[in-house]
Amino acid sequence: MKICDYGCGKEGKHQFKNGKWCCSESHNSCESKKERSITGNSGKHKRSIDFCKQMSNLKRGFKHTEKSLIKIRGPRRKIEKIKNKYIEFSKMEEMRYNPENIREIQVHCKNSECINSKENLGWFTPTGRQLECRIAECEKGNKKGFIYCSKKCKIDDPDFHKKIDLETRKNFLKYRRLVDRYTNISIKKYGLINIELRGRKQGFSLDHKYSVWDGFINNIEPKIIGHIKNLKIIKINENSVKHKKSEIKIEELLKEINIFKKEDAKIII
Repeated sequence: MKICDYGCGKEGKHQFKNGKWCCSESHNSCESKKERSITGNSGKHKRSIDFCKQMSNLKRGFKHTEKSLIKIRGPRRKIEKIKNKYIEFSKMEEMRYNPENIREIQVHCKNSECINSKENLGWFTPTGRQLECRIAECEKGNKKGFIYCSKKCKIDDPDFHKKIDLETRKNFLKYRRLVDRYTNISIKKYGLINIELRGRKQGFSLDHKYSVWDGFINNIEPKIIGHIKNLKIIKINENSVKHKKSEIKIEELLKEINIFKKEDAKIII
């Protein structure tokens, strides 16, 4: 009886051109040959048999436990490291790994009425930027920069506008939407200098010279607040410092708009 020349010890059923006998039609199908290639004896990268089995099962849709998944992939950010490094943040914010994807860290939404809030035992996955900003504010000792799961939750949060009653806040939001609408129309029609710099990457934002809040309080038409002569691009930190303050008076703005209308009419003619 011929024995397999590739080390498995089984009967050699097939003879190759080089004179060697093998238990299978191909020497790559021999169990001994397979084992040597997996463990790295053939000179390739060394991989354990268990690791290869785990990865193959993962591709086939095999459901691993959380521990086995952590060993294979591991979370992008580790909660333990965040707690050790940022103590103040850890005191204020509760964290956990997403049960459906352990690479994600989840937190509570600040809006108490949201389904993702702590009060409703909800969780959501924030962006990396949200975590960074919240950590920075907590470490400075500031009570701001809270994490919300959406812009709607931020606006609807009662604590976000503590000094404004509910009815006034709703009316202001309606007014703000109209201002944003006319603002976009003005930019599309006339264009705005340095509008391409708008965004966090470049560090600039759109500013209304006569503020939206003052326009709401003084019953100014949204068309006037959203007019191109009331718009400019400034740095984000300057805009946040300015907040609700206006840098020009309404009389000055109306004069600029009237002059602009006359010049625009001449161009059309």
